[in-house]
Amino acid sequence: MDKYYNTISGLSKTNIILLVLVCFTTMPVIWGYGWGYSVIESGIKAVNYSKVDYEQNFLNSYIFSSGAKAVQNVLIYIHYIIFLIWIYKFQKGLSLIRITNARWSPGWCVAWWFIPIMNLFRPYQVMAQIWRATNLHTPTISWNLSTVPPLLMIWWIIWILSSGGRFSFFTSYMFSIEIILQAAVIISNILLIFVIKSITEQLKEKITQLEKAPVIEDAPFVKPETKEKEIKDFEIVAKQKPLKEKPSTETTEAKPSPPKVEIITKKKT
Repeated sequence: MDKYYNTISGLSKTNIILLVLVCFTTMPVIWGYGWGYSVIESGIKAVNYSKVDYEQNFLNSYIFSSGAKAVQNVLIYIHYIIFLIWIYKFQKGLSLIRITNARWSPGWCVAWWFIPIMNLFRPYQVMAQIWRATNLHTPTISWNLSTVPPLLMIWWIIWILSSGGRFSFFTSYMFSIEIILQAAVIISNILLIFVIKSITEQLKEKITQLEKAPVIEDAPFVKPETKEKEIKDFEIVAKQKPLKEKPSTETTEAKPSPPKVEIITKKKT
């Protein structure tokens, strides 16, 4: 179990580092979108705003935002790959912490993220399953009945809302919407850091509990005695040969037989 925990712990740290980097690269993206938005607002409101200055400022904001967004996208896709590996490894090792009746296999836990429509709710259920598997307040036999904190659902809703900002590219006519989406990216990343960290800590504590718990070995099965055994014992005794009687040494005297009496009958004349 130590090898399993070390693998998950290492992937968790990598995920957290990448999420922090994505947050830092998202800030310049927001600033670039804000710059472009201010350029457009200045061009609309300013009467003496020259067309050359407007185009130059807009081009500068576009170049800056596009560069920041490109760096952000690279980090986001790297994190996405590491995050799915983390889910796969975590799900694959659930049997080591005595979870053998998981709803989905490791492969399906990853595949749900790419199937349209299903990826709107199945990934949340996958994360909820991982959370329940490491829950310390529910016995292992009923682990899938444990509760999930509301924070997990809040993270998933913000994650869905921020997907437009996470996987979209620079749009020059929707600066205000892009700023909101990029802010949602930062919030969802911070919540995901908390979720990954909490699950990893729960896993460590659960492994510690399982290692301290005494191992109960199953007693050998003993078939209870029934009437069949009594009948079998009786048959064995019945088949035994009876003991021979010892010959008697005493002699018995012969008794004289009684005398025969002849009865003569006369015939009447």
